[in-house]
Amino acid sequence: MMIHNLKDICIVITDGTHQTPQYHSTGVVFISAANIKNGELDFSDHKYISQEEHEFLTKSYKPSVDDILLTKSGSLGDAALVTKFEFEFSIFESLALIRPKKEVVCPAFLKQYLCSQFAQKYFSSITSGVAVKHLHLGDLRKLQIPLPPLPEQQAIVDVLESWDKAISLTEKLVKAKERQYKWLLNKLILDPIKTR
Repeated sequence: MMIHNLKDICIVITDGTHQTPQYHSTGVVFISAANIKNGELDFSDHKYISQEEHEFLTKSYKPSVDDILLTKSGSLGDAALVTKFEFEFSIFESLALIRPKKEVVCPAFLKQYLCSQFAQKYFSSITSGVAVKHLHLGDLRKLQIPLPPLPEQQAIVDVLESWDKAISLTEKLVKAKERQYKWLLNKLILDPIKTR
C-alpha cells in the first residue's frame, strides 16, 4: 500500500474567500464551517451573496460534485462530500475545498479518511490559534494518506457507509424513544399530579 501526501492525489486544495462578503436577503448561497455537520452538508442556515460577487469569488474554482469540503477554522476536521449539485454556492475561508484525482482516489474514501482518527490526530498536531483554531492549507497538503487500489477503496467505503447509515438510524430511534418517554412521563405521572 502506497502512502501519498494529500497534495499529490488532488487536483486542487484551496479555501474560500478571506474577506467577509456583502450579504443580501436573496441571491447565491454562501456557506461556512457551520454548514458542515457530522460529515454532511447542511444548507438549513446560510447566507446569500450577489451573483456578481459569487462569480468573482469562484472564478478560479467553484464547488462541484465529488469535491470535499473540510472545516479548517473553529470546528476543525469535519468533512463533507458534495454528492449532488442542485444550486451553485460559494464558501468562506473556514472551509477548504479539496478536489481529488478520481483516477487515483475515490472521493468517498478520501472523505472517510479525512474524518478518521488518524487524520484528526494530525489536524490537532498542526493547528494554530488560541481562541479559534486554524488549519493551514500548507500543512493540510502534507497530510499522509495510505492508498489501497481503487477497488479496495470502494469496498472500504461500502462497509463504512453501511455502518454510517446504521448509526444514523440508531440515533434517530434513540431520539424517538426519548420523545416517547417524555410524553409518557407527562401523561402518566406529571399530568395526574397537576390535576390534583
